[in-house]
Amino acid sequence: HKQGSLKAGYYRFKPSMTLQEIATELQRGGSSHPFNSGKVLVREGANINDIAVQVAKNTRYSKKDFIEAVNNQKLIKKLEKRYPKLLSSAVKAKNVRYTLEGYLYPATYVANKHVSLNDLITQMVAKSDQELSPYYKQIKDKKWTVQEALSLAALVEGEGGVDEHDHAKIAGVFLNRIKAQMPLQSDVAIHYALRTSKQNISYKDLKVKSPYNLYVHKG
Repeated sequence: HKQGSLKAGYYRFKPSMTLQEIATELQRGGSSHPFNSGKVLVREGANINDIAVQVAKNTRYSKKDFIEAVNNQKLIKKLEKRYPKLLSSAVKAKNVRYTLEGYLYPATYVANKHVSLNDLITQMVAKSDQELSPYYKQIKDKKWTVQEALSLAALVEGEGGVDEHDHAKIAGVFLNRIKAQMPLQSDVAIHYALRTSKQNISYKDLKVKSPYNLYVHKG
C-alpha cells in the first residue's frame, strides 16, 4: 500500500495483529530503549494515550495505571499549587479529555523501580514549566491563557511539517480565523475527537459530536 515514514525503534507485536495494524505502529514510532528499560520517551505531539503506551512498554506500570494517575485530582491540585502559572488555566478549562494533556513535556524520563507514577508525571510537568517560563509574560501580554496557547500550538504541530516557517504560516491562518470569529476547521482536532490516526477524514467525520470538533465549534 506504499506506506512510508516507518520509524526505527523497539516494538512489541502480537501474533493476532494484522499487517495494517503493524504498519500503523511502525508509522507511529517505537521506543528508543529496550522494553522495561525504565526510560520513558515522550515524543513531540504525543497525547496522553500515546504516553501511557510508552509507560506500559518501559516500566512496571500498565497503561491503565498511568491513565488513572494522570487523572488523579489530588495530584493535579498539588501540581497546580506548585506550578500556578503553568496549570491554573488548564484546571479551569471545561470539556477537556485530560487536564494534563499537553503539559507532559517531550523528553526522555527515568522511571526505575524507585520512581512512582506521581513522581514521573511530576517530572514531566516540571519540565514543561521550565521550558515555558520564558514565555509566560508574553502569553499574558497577548491576553491569552497558557491553555489557549498550548492548544493552538498542538494544532499547529499536528498540521505542520518540520519546517518552522510552515508552523508560522499555519499559526497565522488560525489566528486570522480566530480574529474573524471563524471555526478553525482543523483535521488534527477531528483526529483527536475521533481518537483515530486514519489519514482520510470523511464528511461524516466532520460532523462528529465533540467539543473538539473545530469545524463546528469556534475558538
